[in-house]
Amino acid sequence: MKNKNVKWSGIAAVITGGLILSSVSAFAVPADNIVLSGTIAPVNTVAVVGVVDVYNLLDLKTTQTGLKVADVLETSNDFIGYTVTLASLNAGVGTQARLMASNIGNGHGVNYSITYGPGAGTGVTLVAGQAEVTNSNAPTSEEGTANNLRISYTGNSFLNADTYSDTITLTIAAK
Repeated sequence: MKNKNVKWSGIAAVITGGLILSSVSAFAVPADNIVLSGTIAPVNTVAVVGVVDVYNLLDLKTTQTGLKVADVLETSNDFIGYTVTLASLNAGVGTQARLMASNIGNGHGVNYSITYGPGAGTGVTLVAGQAEVTNSNAPTSEEGTANNLRISYTGNSFLNADTYSDTITLTIAAK
């Protein structure tokens, strides 16, 4: 008896499955679509690494020309491109980068010029304390674009005893 019931229940399952499939196909549309998408986050970074024992131990007694003080790596995946702006804190709204004494009463300082770019770089002209040093109409490679930050100044062996410094800020922005 059991075999008969199993046989009939199997036949009923096949008939029921056939009815379901035929009813699904009766409601199917002739074409449909699916939208596939993914997102890549924007990457705009600038990494500045000072040359060890150079950027923070400047020999202010000796004239320096094209002294490499930092390695800079620009990275951007913006297909329109990106810009990098350099700013000197002590230049303020002026055109002259300057190493200022930490003691406010000390009137001495050291004017310096900046070059930026691969190899020896290109001279940087500050306007209102800043300059655009990169203007690219394309993204960088995944590895980024390497540049050198260099400074030049005239040494002075008889500056007032003090610590002289400036802060250079590099800012990257997508176009």
